[in-house]
Amino acid sequence: MSISPQQSPGAHIRSRVLGSRLFIVGAIVMVALIALGAFRTGVKKYQINHEVATMNDQIATLNRENERLTNFLQYLNTPNFRERQAKAELGLKNPGEAVVAVPNVRANTNTVAPTATTPLETPQTNPARWWHYFFAS
Repeated sequence: MSISPQQSPGAHIRSRVLGSRLFIVGAIVMVALIALGAFRTGVKKYQINHEVATMNDQIATLNRENERLTNFLQYLNTPNFRERQAKAELGLKNPGEAVVAVPNVRANTNTVAPTATTPLETPQTNPARWWHYFFAS
C-alpha cells in the first residue's frame, strides 16, 4: 500500500471508512431511527392537538351550562318566582286577592255530541264485542 502524493494518510482512511458497507448500513439505520422519532413526535402532537380541541369544546359546553344555571338561579331568587311558588304550592294569596278554585276537567274532544242525524249507540256486552271483533267486517 503506497500513499500517493496527492492524498494524505487521513484522507485515504476516511475514503475507505465512508465507502464501506458497514458505514452505509449504519447511516441508513441512523436516518431510519431519526425518521421514526420524528414520526412518533408528529403523531403525539396530533393526538395532543385533538385532545385540546375536545377539551375546548367541553369547556364551551360547560360554560354555556354554567350560564344557564346562573340565570336560572337568579330567576329562583326573584320576588316573582317566590310569589308564584307561594301561591301554587302553599295556597297563599296577596291581600285583596280572591282565590277561585276551578276543577280540572278534561274535555274529551274525540266524542261527537248526538244529533238528530246520528243515533245513539247502545253499549254492547263483552261477548257481543268479541263476536263483532272476530266475525264482523
